[in-house]
Amino acid sequence: MFFVYYNYITIKTLLIKKNRDKHRKTQTKLKKYRKNPVKTLEEQKKFIDIKYPKTPPFVWSFKNMFKVLVKISISIFIIINIFKLWNNYIGIEFKLWQVFLITIFYPMLINFVLKKFGLERDDLSVYF
Repeated sequence: MFFVYYNYITIKTLLIKKNRDKHRKTQTKLKKYRKNPVKTLEEQKKFIDIKYPKTPPFVWSFKNMFKVLVKISISIFIIINIFKLWNNYIGIEFKLWQVFLITIFYPMLINFVLKKFGLERDDLSVYF
């Protein structure tokens, strides 16, 4: 489910122009701070604030839970329909180990392409 969520956020970031521009500006600010090998405490705080912005605390309510359930059900519905279309038109069935490899390496491949345009995101490649 993590990979599905990660891909959803990446696609959402790329398709909406406002999100894409905001992400690009954030990446340029982070690159500026990363170039400086020795940072002051103030610069370290700014870097952390940019990389991990403050978010409002989660407030539990039925409305919020309903939104989460709707988003999860829509994503599962879309994934199932994509799988059905893939299977009907192409007729290739993947084995479980192949699906794991695709879900792990697909975001890394997409991030490699996005790096060319300055839209890269943190992904699993930092662990390799």
